[in-house]
Amino acid sequence: MSAFQAIRDFVVDEFFVVSVPKRLVIRNHKLGILLRVSQLVLFVGLAIGCLANQVWQRSLSPAPWITEFWLEEPADEEGHKRLHNSNVQHCNNPKSYWESGTASVGPGRNAFRPHGCEALASFEASWRDNGRLFVPTLVQETEIFGGELCGNNSTSIMELPPGASVTEHCMDTHVSKVQSCSCTVDRTFFTQNPEQQRIVLRHGYSVDLSQGRGEAVMQQSIMSPIRRTYVSGEPVQEEQAELVTIILATDGSPCKVGGRSEWLQSEARWGITGTLGEWLVCAGVNLDA
Repeated sequence: MSAFQAIRDFVVDEFFVVSVPKRLVIRNHKLGILLRVSQLVLFVGLAIGCLANQVWQRSLSPAPWITEFWLEEPADEEGHKRLHNSNVQHCNNPKSYWESGTASVGPGRNAFRPHGCEALASFEASWRDNGRLFVPTLVQETEIFGGELCGNNSTSIMELPPGASVTEHCMDTHVSKVQSCSCTVDRTFFTQNPEQQRIVLRHGYSVDLSQGRGEAVMQQSIMSPIRRTYVSGEPVQEEQAELVTIILATDGSPCKVGGRSEWLQSEARWGITGTLGEWLVCAGVNLDA
């Protein structure tokens, strides 16, 4: 075959020939029924999966917003009595809580051996830091002093609280023969009925609707029945919404704080209030354990 003929055949095959696809038909009723049933089952399965997972809705995770804790004074006289009641085990029998074994239980720490309990002043009963609340239940107090009451065994005449120990450290001065002494008083005690302290919680949530870009954010707190949506470059959108707070225990069951496990917006507007003991029960913690 010459080169000219090869080029001509190529041009004819590419530009002047119409290709008609072939079609193969298999006539088999059983195979046809099986094909249609398989297609129907697949369609129904996809439909059920879409309905169950609600694929038309986006799944977004809310983040905590305006989470605050603080201590509140007892609401009535009965609450004051429970808070200042000294006829309790950790006040009457503190030795039952002592750590067993030697005085040293680890590097840099001695065994906890409290003596009695004391009521703390309101400014000492809690500390707040970045939305967190610290409520002391055990106090290890250290006081360092010098002067006439320290040195030459004069500490023996001091009136010390129960369980307090004194350590003297004296050294000779270079200028005179008088010794310079410092004394350290250590004591450990329980705070009085910390589980009766009233803890108030105020919280809200924030949701980024723009997949982490911060261009659209929805926010609401228990302080207001208004839910606000902030979209970049647009006016703030506001709508009525009921924010219900449900308190659950560690096993997922409802847990009561302040007499209820479900707080409506109107009930929680000024904060969700309950004793520290109630909050600890929901967390599965017992101070006497």
